[in-house]
Amino acid sequence: MRHRDVRVPMSALAVAGLLLAAPSVAAPVAGSGDGVQKASERLEAGQPRAAMIQLKNRLREDPGDMAARSLLGRVYNRMGKPEAAAVELERARDAGAARADWQYPLARAYLQQGRPEEAWATAAPRRGDAPAFRARLLVLRGLARLRQDRPDEAAAAFARALELDGDNPDALRGRALLALRQGRPEQAASLLERARGAAPDDARNWILTGQLHERQGEGQGAIAAYRRARALDPANREAAVGLARALLRAGQVDQAAEMLASLPDSGRTPMGRYLEAVVAVERGRLERARDMLETLTARSDFAPARFLLGWVAFRQGRFETAADVFERSLDSAADRVVVGQLLAAAYLHLGSPGKAVETLERLRDEAGGDPRFRVLLGRAEIAAGDAASGMQDLRSAAAAAPEDAAVQSQVAVGFLAGGRGDRAVAPLEKAVKLDSERLGGRALLVIVHLREGQYGEAEKVARDLAEDRPDSPLPANLLGLAHRGQGRTAEARADFRRALSLDDGFLPARVNLARLALGADRPDEAARYLGRVLKDHPDHLGALMLRVQVAARKGDAAGQAKWLERAWQAHPDSREAGVALLRLRLGQDQPLKALEVARVLEERHGDEPQVQALVAEAQLRTDHDASAVENLRALVQRQPESARAHFLLARAYRAQDSLGKARRELHHALELAPDHLPSLAALADLELAAGRPEAAMGAARRAQEADPGNAAGYLMAGRVHWKAGELAAAAGAYREALARGPSRPAVRRLVQIHRRQGRPERALTMLREWLQGHPDDHGMRVRLAGLLQAQGELAGAAAAYERVRRDHPKRADLWNNLAWIYHQQGDERALRYARKAHELAPERAAITDTYGWILVQRGDAGHGLRLLQEAAIHAPHVPTIRYHLGIALWRTGRTGAARTELRQVLQADDSFAEADQAREVLRQLGAASGV
Repeated sequence: MRHRDVRVPMSALAVAGLLLAAPSVAAPVAGSGDGVQKASERLEAGQPRAAMIQLKNRLREDPGDMAARSLLGRVYNRMGKPEAAAVELERARDAGAARADWQYPLARAYLQQGRPEEAWATAAPRRGDAPAFRARLLVLRGLARLRQDRPDEAAAAFARALELDGDNPDALRGRALLALRQGRPEQAASLLERARGAAPDDARNWILTGQLHERQGEGQGAIAAYRRARALDPANREAAVGLARALLRAGQVDQAAEMLASLPDSGRTPMGRYLEAVVAVERGRLERARDMLETLTARSDFAPARFLLGWVAFRQGRFETAADVFERSLDSAADRVVVGQLLAAAYLHLGSPGKAVETLERLRDEAGGDPRFRVLLGRAEIAAGDAASGMQDLRSAAAAAPEDAAVQSQVAVGFLAGGRGDRAVAPLEKAVKLDSERLGGRALLVIVHLREGQYGEAEKVARDLAEDRPDSPLPANLLGLAHRGQGRTAEARADFRRALSLDDGFLPARVNLARLALGADRPDEAARYLGRVLKDHPDHLGALMLRVQVAARKGDAAGQAKWLERAWQAHPDSREAGVALLRLRLGQDQPLKALEVARVLEERHGDEPQVQALVAEAQLRTDHDASAVENLRALVQRQPESARAHFLLARAYRAQDSLGKARRELHHALELAPDHLPSLAALADLELAAGRPEAAMGAARRAQEADPGNAAGYLMAGRVHWKAGELAAAAGAYREALARGPSRPAVRRLVQIHRRQGRPERALTMLREWLQGHPDDHGMRVRLAGLLQAQGELAGAAAAYERVRRDHPKRADLWNNLAWIYHQQGDERALRYARKAHELAPERAAITDTYGWILVQRGDAGHGLRLLQEAAIHAPHVPTIRYHLGIALWRTGRTGAARTELRQVLQADDSFAEADQAREVLRQLGAASGV
């Protein structure tokens, strides 16, 4: 936000503050003592705080001193504390103080608090009042009516005041303010000239003069007027605030900040806090500005602050918050078109182009033929799917402002947004010719060439730009992008580094160097570049998403989740971050967490097909089948010609066991796209589930014919043969799939076939070959370990399990399997691993059994017995657990219970692995003949 955007309208605030500053001389109140006299002198000398302390001390000595209390009320008015002023002046009034001491300052206090009706009533003059005093009260009544937007009554009050006191500067200022509000600046200037003539040393005349200059865009005149007011009344806060505001409009941010800092209580007034927030925005301290504005808007309904809060949210990418603020500001805004355009832009960022078009259409008449408005409308229409209207509006905007470089640049941006980069070149070239010094237009022309793949043209423009602006990092960065597009990575890297040498804080170059490092498969180098970006800008979305890629390149699933979570938390409106996080959680088999993200995405981007599909996926994975069907029906209605949409709806119907509906949708998908492999695969599975293997094989053959080089059709055929028990035919189909490229499903199923055919060595060979090419496939490595364990190759099995366990230290099954192997090998680690497995999954019977059995074997039969009893309760059907329980009972001297347990397990199953050992123990217990 630049200083020219800091618009503070003439408002009630001006009435209450700028025109109602206390007179520069405060006359002593009748009957006052020495303390009051001294306080009056300090107030006259421009020391209101010292006067306040003097009067408070006096009132502690004598709370009934109404002269001191009345003057304290005036002091509070002077200090901008109207609430405190009203309290003291009401006390003086109620205690019977003279009306002249409290009436005028109390009415002023009410007015400054935004209580115009009470100010009007309090300022009522009485018969017999002196003409000058009566005139002052009438001025307050006029200002009260101004606050209530009753200009005719205000004008009458000011006119009557001038009849009573022709040179009354308050009345002249009131009429000047009224003229300003009615759009008559010349009359306002004439009245202020009269007021300055009547009271040349009254700072209030110069304050309103400064505001008049601001209204007319005369920045230097405003600054001079406010400086004059400050010279006349150094303690006048409104003069200081006005000067700070004028300095900000003139772009003198540091001087404005110094002025505000010189006011110890500037933060206590809405305008002071607002301007401090503007300074923070100008200095790029958006988070500080946000905090200040949120505090301010929570305490007062100050429209400029509310608008600025929306702008800060927009700048920070918090578009949902920005849209909410602009929505609430639109109807009451002084410039509805400006607010409406910002609201529409926020809607576009939120992926709601329909709302953007609707907002702009409401303002079309008010905007007239403003070409910038027309550009934004065109971009919104294109995004909403109405490309014809959008292109027409962009062409109209370009024609309406052929000599406006900024409009031509914006038109080009609109064409880019509509995917018509080819049409963006002409208006951009025109913009560059109109304003050859304009860096933005030329930079955008480079970007258009880059988007269109015209890297040579992009390089030419970027090189010219670099020659003209050798001290700017932007041209070097653009040249690097052009070189990268041509595959000249070494030159691109040098360009990006040159950009950083010109400006070490230029983030785009650092991010681009990270991209180059990733492209060269150097993730650690990319992480270093991104680390610097995120240190200075922790919420930089582009850097966070690249950090996700770094983690993915290193196979760090936990890191991917961490960086995506951070991106999503920092940018909850980002569809990119939300979609990526949802996909990751689905891929990591975390459907409930995926559903949490899906619900937020649905709320914010639910009208986007990609989001609808992913939300439905999460719903299907969490048994919310009905919601998934509803979402996907809507998707099909929006995209009736999309094979993928029909395919997804078929999946949802399949989850509901609605096979007929699922089949119908799959046939729709295949009518639209006969070669759609996902639909063919789904149809093959559906026909298998329906007991129609011939139809399933037909779908598999169609897939093979559609794409002979793809493994999908052969995997389908393999599934059909597998389900029919045709192992040889299934193996042949899976080998055909592998001939077309690596296929995990094919390897996994071939391993199973080899084991069923009694050829474990071939299964082991296949697993080892697969893991040579895919060393991080932990699932297949666990299969290898299990097969080695079954073959008695315990050392190899332990090594395989240990490798997976190091990456997955919370998988209880790995600790358990290793504990069992180490127990068989007599390794001391067995007990420790068994205990760890039980800590991770105490509810799993097999794990509890392992821990209990090892304890029994290691001599701690009492502890082991308790665990084995627990395991047997959870899994009474597992004979091995019951056998272990019988042995534990025997070892603890409970021979009768042991005999009963072993008899029962052998009666239920006399062929389990430990059946012979069970019989031998029974024989030793003298009960063999009963088995």
